[in-house]
Amino acid sequence: MNTNQVVIRLSQACPTPTELSKHVGRITGLIDAPNFAKLMSSLGIESNPRQPKESSVTREIYETLDKNPDRFHLMSKGILVSSSACEILERNRFKLNFDNNDFAQPGILDGGHNTFAIAKHLLGYILDETELRRIKDWDSLVTAWKAHIEGLEELFQHAAGQDGTHEFRFLVPIEIIFPRISDDKENDETLEV
Repeated sequence: MNTNQVVIRLSQACPTPTELSKHVGRITGLIDAPNFAKLMSSLGIESNPRQPKESSVTREIYETLDKNPDRFHLMSKGILVSSSACEILERNRFKLNFDNNDFAQPGILDGGHNTFAIAKHLLGYILDETELRRIKDWDSLVTAWKAHIEGLEELFQHAAGQDGTHEFRFLVPIEIIFPRISDDKENDETLEV
């Protein structure tokens, strides 16, 4: 599913200053549905030790998204994403790279079940119940996602109001980690895996 690079915008973002972490960059924040969909189209699950699947946990996440979307960010740990590189742009935008560079294993490190449930919830806006029930594991989710991403993008465009808001009111907590390149050669040697 990896398309190597994506630019996402976070609704709220807090990058860790370089002075606090010389080797590992970290950004915490909140991501909305359209930007989550962009990220989902680029992410892999290979870095996560568990393959997400339909379960009682994912069903509880669907229920929260249906009944309390405005409070979802207060009721979920969200997702932890590893990127092989991150460029901080203006206006809370970040260019993430998901190339496997033998140093970073990019993708979802934690929150695979959250990612699965949120993506399936979004697909529920465009798929009928029969199609939605066929999505039971990560592989079937990815197949459906690839087949319907254009439909989701159109839905997001049509759902956007005059004021820039949309009906997808939930926000997802997100943490992005990435290796920083140091100018100090001695310290670079300690980064080798």
